[in-house]
Amino acid sequence: MSVRKRTWKNAAGEPQEAYVVDYVDQLGKRHIETFARKKDADARHAEVKVSVAKGTHTPINKSITVAQAATEWLPTSKEKAGSARRWSATGRT
Repeated sequence: MSVRKRTWKNAAGEPQEAYVVDYVDQLGKRHIETFARKKDADARHAEVKVSVAKGTHTPINKSITVAQAATEWLPTSKEKAGSARRWSATGRT
């Protein structure tokens, strides 16, 4: 794992820079994230280091969206709601 400074020149010849967090996750897959500020890159590096060590890291490009989570959760919530209605109908609430 590392944080490094990347420099380059844009099409107009002006120098540009960014900070890159380069790491390997718990599955051995390499990931790179780019930040404008070193402070942000260092903070992300610290987060990733801890989560990889715990084995709980999920790369940003692999996490699901809110819409995907809702689609997966809705069918189970309807089942749970039906169970709650049946439970309250028995007078045990």
